[in-house]
Amino acid sequence: MLVTASNLRRGAKSFEEHLLLVQAEVTSLAHPPLIDLSEFLGEELKCSLTADPPLHEVIVQLPQVLVSRDLVQRIVQTEALRLR
Repeated sequence: MLVTASNLRRGAKSFEEHLLLVQAEVTSLAHPPLIDLSEFLGEELKCSLTADPPLHEVIVQLPQVLVSRDLVQRIVQTEALRLR
């Protein structure tokens, strides 16, 4: 099953370096854990996680997608200047 290798904050995008694949007994878990790395990549966390809890589909979600006519905030930034 997949577990987190480090602490992750809510809304963080999931990347391969934050995950470990380990073998463990899964019969006592409340939710079935994610086993395939591709199920977790590209999604974001619904809540903050500490290292080592098993990952399951309840705590990950697809990132929010923009639709036509949504207002977005643009930020242009250089080393010396930041514009909104």
